[in-house]
Amino acid sequence: PITYMHWMEVTEESSVLTSFFNAEDESNLLLPKLPALPKNFSTTAKIFSEEKSDEIMKLMGDVRLNALVLGNNSGFIEIYAYGMYKIATVTGVAGSCLALCLSSDLKSLSVITRVEISPESEPEITYFQFDTSLLSTYLPEVTRMARKFTHISTLLQYIKLSLTCMCEAWEEILMQMDSRLTKFVQEKNTTTSVQDEFMQLLLWGKASLELQGLLMSQLTVKGLKKLGQSMESSYSSIQKLVISHLQSGSEALLYHLSELKGMALWKQKYESLGLDVTGIEEAITAVGSFILKANELLQVIDSSMKNFKAFFRWLYVAMLRMSEDHVPPELNKMTQKDITFVADFLTEHFNEAPELYNRKGKYFNVERVGQVMSGALGRDETTTC
Repeated sequence: PITYMHWMEVTEESSVLTSFFNAEDESNLLLPKLPALPKNFSTTAKIFSEEKSDEIMKLMGDVRLNALVLGNNSGFIEIYAYGMYKIATVTGVAGSCLALCLSSDLKSLSVITRVEISPESEPEITYFQFDTSLLSTYLPEVTRMARKFTHISTLLQYIKLSLTCMCEAWEEILMQMDSRLTKFVQEKNTTTSVQDEFMQLLLWGKASLELQGLLMSQLTVKGLKKLGQSMESSYSSIQKLVISHLQSGSEALLYHLSELKGMALWKQKYESLGLDVTGIEEAITAVGSFILKANELLQVIDSSMKNFKAFFRWLYVAMLRMSEDHVPPELNKMTQKDITFVADFLTEHFNEAPELYNRKGKYFNVERVGQVMSGALGRDETTTC
């Protein structure tokens, strides 16, 4: 366990540091401001909501370096720039840390430890002073590396919360349809599946008594319109989160990783600090794959929305005919392409999957959207968000 913590701020002044501290971060000029996350989804996303947007900048670290020094009961000491980015580790110190002090110019680290020699004898109090002049010599470079790390960490959190909001919107679609279908499936006397019931209505224009009961008694024409609007809103929310949040966050992440790669290639300045270009290149490749996956998700959502709109328009007309209400002429025309969209929707979304029975989406699933989103999250495709 941690036995001592010490927080310090660098106060050394020099012409090089002054010009560095006063230099404006170019990312503020070159990158657009990250859009605030919607408050109506994840509660954790509220740290990136509109009224909290200034707090995002606080997570990205001050220009002037500050550091958190931690010591534990086994003499293990670590230094974290901005309390987030580990810049130094000290091992081999005997005893438990009683006190730590990193000088404000980063040139020395003072440590007081308590060493238990034996149960019978009194513990020894020892004092060490370590030379940390490497950190002092490379202070501008350490500061720039630490700020890049805090930018990247914050962007990863932003992207994660964007995905969480998308998953919540996706689950909302599943729950809304499932809540309408569960009672129908439980009460119907036929052995035909939900998909077959709707397919018969599409092909022959005639619904079974059970399906008519579901549509006219439980769902109703008014309820169908409300359900369609609600589902369209959820689809649009996912689409908007991908375009304005996921893509902008990924592009900003790619920018900072590219700058970090440039720093790693400047070996005279950064090699002695342990900055490795190989790991950064792997991260850049991963972000590129993530952006491609986000574009794939947009295509899947666009296709699903076309099918979804065609399905609800067709079902709305079918229910008007069941209730012998007037069907507007503009809705009465249905092309072969529209029928294909409806059939695709039924095939894709009403395909009962026993493996989903203990999860959301038992009778209505959005597996194509779910698979792409799981891929974006780096999860197994058989799991939901």
